[in-house]
Amino acid sequence: DVCDGSHTAPEKQVSIQKLYYFEDFWGRKSVLEFMMDYKGIPFEIQGINAVAYYTMGIKKKLGGLPVCERADGRLMNETQPIARYIARHNGLYPANPLEAYWNDRIALAYEPILDNTFKWILAMGGEKKTLYDKIHTETLPTCLKAVAEHFRDGKWMIGDGSKIFMCDFFWGRIYTDYIANPKSFIQPAHKEAVLASCPGFKSFGDKFMKEQQNWLKKREALGQKYIC
Repeated sequence: DVCDGSHTAPEKQVSIQKLYYFEDFWGRKSVLEFMMDYKGIPFEIQGINAVAYYTMGIKKKLGGLPVCERADGRLMNETQPIARYIARHNGLYPANPLEAYWNDRIALAYEPILDNTFKWILAMGGEKKTLYDKIHTETLPTCLKAVAEHFRDGKWMIGDGSKIFMCDFFWGRIYTDYIANPKSFIQPAHKEAVLASCPGFKSFGDKFMKEQQNWLKKREALGQKYIC
């Protein structure tokens, strides 16, 4: 591990205490929550009002969300590198370089879903409907098609399928938050169409939900019943 001016020796465990994100959304922080809870890493969720984030200097102070605050007070930004940081410390990142390539590529393939969802949240009027239709008819099916070969019955996404890795959390969270979530902004009929576009996704998603019951129950108890 690379050391900086404040750290003269490699870390031995994840050093995250707080997780900052917009209140009332799982969004990009969801995958980090699943990963940290799965590995028993304690963390505090700090919700931020979206209007305050953009108008009261919070964005300038924290940068893009999600943000993780470390025990030493330093901040970590960007979901993908934070996820790799957590994964590498906790056996959720492949040791095999080729599997690491597939892990990163599969995780990145979900980004258009989040990008268009955020645009939909901010949109108004006719643009909102146009973006919604694009998400369920184009973005979700296209992104799922890009990784469809990795949804193998009863297996995780890479290697021999016996071990859960970082990329599984990215796509597992799409299933829990967009498809299985009864509060999801995706309408039931459109969920069915998305699942029909990628038959292997449902069995993968159900496997992920079974594995992640601990966090699913915790976040429900916390009142986290969001649309995405």
